[in-house]
Amino acid sequence: MTYRILMLAVCLLGMTSLVAAQSDSGQAPSACGTPEASQFDFWLGEWNCHSSYQDSNGVDVPYTVRNTITKVLGGCVIEENFDGSSIGLVGRSLSVFDTEIGQWRQTWVDNNGSYMDFTGEFVDGVMTLARTVGEGESSYIQRMRFTEITDSSFIWFWERSNDGGESWKIQWRLDYERADKQ
Repeated sequence: MTYRILMLAVCLLGMTSLVAAQSDSGQAPSACGTPEASQFDFWLGEWNCHSSYQDSNGVDVPYTVRNTITKVLGGCVIEENFDGSSIGLVGRSLSVFDTEIGQWRQTWVDNNGSYMDFTGEFVDGVMTLARTVGEGESSYIQRMRFTEITDSSFIWFWERSNDGGESWKIQWRLDYERADKQ
């Protein structure tokens, strides 16, 4: 009986919190409805991503990978499904606009066991997400920049700074081209 009372109390507390969060219009507030929550919409769709790597002889080898970006969870979350199986990298990310900090948050996981979390913002037509790795003198910053954004293309850069963001080195560039364009 005590367990049932405890569960009822937890449910009532949750409902009370939801009711208290309602706006004057009677609707629960939604971070998904803010203008900032649409800043990443340029990324939605099917994309072919073109890049190249240098083989052991220093020759550039071009490749193309596929990236599918959708809105999920009631349109509140941007989900990325990266299929770079041709280069050995398959991954997923989830991105959401966090109204409490006024920035985007993204979490990435992949078939190499990587877990990365980023924060950032959309400023002057560029989406930038970054994270600091390590501590002290050995720390560095990694960032992603989505630039030159149009309806059918953009450029994505993966960059690293070893000097606190004073200078950046491009480590990977993907030229996105909309696969679902007509």
